[in-house]
Amino acid sequence: MKNYRYVALVLATVGIIISTLYNDLLPNGQFLMGICIGVLFVILAQALTNRWLNRNIKLDDLASNEEILLEEGSTNFSAFQAKSGKLFLTNKRLSFHSAGLFGKSNPPIDIKRSAIKKTAIYNRALLPTGFQVETKEGTTYAFAADDREKWIKMLEKNTSK
Repeated sequence: MKNYRYVALVLATVGIIISTLYNDLLPNGQFLMGICIGVLFVILAQALTNRWLNRNIKLDDLASNEEILLEEGSTNFSAFQAKSGKLFLTNKRLSFHSAGLFGKSNPPIDIKRSAIKKTAIYNRALLPTGFQVETKEGTTYAFAADDREKWIKMLEKNTSK
């Protein structure tokens, strides 16, 4: 997914430059510039959120025999909202901790690995976004991940006993 963001970033920047230089020649130059700036804003906002806001989120409640296998800045997607935070995979659970606004903390999402029924690729608006997890109770969670194949592979290796 990182490569996808870089391509979109380059295309948005090139679109802004072209629409600025050839504004008189392009009948819809301002429209093109608006779309490019919108794409650029979304990419930069996501990058800043993942890099700066989520860097202080830590998984502090590890059990004595629990170890972190993967961690990444991520987004949890539900029906009508997306929460930015950090996703952790341990040998016992999948845990998502979100950074709330104005110091407010949101309750974490903790899914025991033994409770995971299935994992699948997750696309949002036809774009490769991440992966989703379905629990044995029927609840589905979707998370953004840069290397979703790696997360799915690690999740499917159920190391918890």
